Amino acid sequence: MSSSPYRSLGKNTSIFAIGTFGSKVISFFMLPIFTRVLTQADYGKIDIITTSISLLLPLLILNIVEAVFRFTLDKGSLEEKQAIFTSALTVGTVGFLFLLFFIPICIPFGLSGQLLAAFPALFLVDIIHGITKVLIRAEQRLRLYAVSDIINIAVFVVMGILLVAFFRMGVIGYLISQMIGVTVSTAALFLFGSVGKYILPSALTVVQIKVMIKYSLPLVPNALAWWIITASDRYMLAFFLGFSSTGIYSVAHKFPMLPVLRCILSGMENILDRSFNSPERKQFYSNIFRVLCVLMFLGTIAFAIILRLFIIIMTGEGFQEAWRFVPFLILGTVFHSFSQFLWCRLSYRKEDWWGLQNIWYWCSSKYYCESSLDSVNRNSSSLDFYCNRIFLNVDCQAD
Repeated sequence: MSSSPYRSLGKNTSIFAIGTFGSKVISFFMLPIFTRVLTQADYGKIDIITTSISLLLPLLILNIVEAVFRFTLDKGSLEEKQAIFTSALTVGTVGFLFLLFFIPICIPFGLSGQLLAAFPALFLVDIIHGITKVLIRAEQRLRLYAVSDIINIAVFVVMGILLVAFFRMGVIGYLISQMIGVTVSTAALFLFGSVGKYILPSALTVVQIKVMIKYSLPLVPNALAWWIITASDRYMLAFFLGFSSTGIYSVAHKFPMLPVLRCILSGMENILDRSFNSPERKQFYSNIFRVLCVLMFLGTIAFAIILRLFIIIMTGEGFQEAWRFVPFLILGTVFHSFSQFLWCRLSYRKEDWWGLQNIWYWCSSKYYCESSLDSVNRNSSSLDFYCNRIFLNVDCQAD
């Protein structure tokens, strides 16, 4: 294989790093401000709302966002892309209408009034933003894709400081800042990406919707399993120990996020269409995977040395015990990075039904570990799931 795929991967990774890494770093360094203004319970409520949205998004819109990216890569004409984008927006609209029936479920968790109104509003802007972003990415407008992340987080930071730190609006101020950031980012994508030309009601067909759902529907159980592994424990903490414990656990989850990994994976997916049929593709995957392993483990070791001191500096007084959770979460993120890397090829082959088997591998350990509120058991179940998923992916890619 020529060096072209490596150059493409390096170029794509660099572009994604500008948006993903830059936005994550800016958001991360807002922790000292937010954790000194918001209480543990405030952070817990924010986490429950955002976690609920991450659960309902793939369920109610049938993970149609993944289908937009995959099918836009295959299509060349504007008419075909209009059908894809318009169909996705239609599915998203129907999903939003269904969401309105789920609103009463949030009341037992202490969400009411302004927070209950902010929930569907944030859900709606996330739908439009997600579909628009993957369209821009599939069209290889990677610079605009990266800049949109910067715009999103920059607006969020400005509004967050203004509404949360200055006006002391608490949780509702935080959520309004998120909505404004996502809305402005989406507007930038529409303006500079000429997204409006992809909206054509007459291009909407039932056949196109069925084809896209046929691809995305098998991804829903896989997304649900991933959500259960990474987020279901928030509800258990909120139910048994209250929002304060959920808030501490939410802060702990911000430290293991590895944006460099996400840049590499995004770059991989964007060059699959050019490297998949190459006879030397296995060597290409192997070389990149070796580098990924080295970076992940060296980064984990280096961060472990300064972990406790770093968290004490970066968080307010009530959140400093979060360091106890971080080591397990970091290891879980590392193994998840391996499984996601191996998953890229299956996604391109449209063999996403393999994801259904992840649930069976997970169920054997999750039941016992989630029955305990002990942090070691909860995070051990995540490690077990990631290891099983790696073995599954390796096995199905052996051909």
